[in-house]
Amino acid sequence: MKGLLTPSLMLFLLATNASAAEGEICLAAATRIDSISQKAVTNDTVFDCQAAGKKTIPQLYKAGWRVVVLMPQAVMDASGPIVRTSWTIVIEKI
Repeated sequence: MKGLLTPSLMLFLLATNASAAEGEICLAAATRIDSISQKAVTNDTVFDCQAAGKKTIPQLYKAGWRVVVLMPQAVMDASGPIVRTSWTIVIEKI
């Protein structure tokens, strides 16, 4: 019984040392879907993140964040039936 207790205790101690990851969703400025000026995401695209602030993808990595997902997201315009698209990223703290 003593031999089983030691490995169990070691696993418990290892599990308590693990920390929860931090993550959030960030959006770039929305543009009209039918707009000719709609651009692809680049290293200069600025994303607005609640915890990380307004940063580009290279700046996020320098600040210790990692991009998990990059996708376009449709956003309804409050002024009418205009649909805009916004580049959206999900990031996590490394």
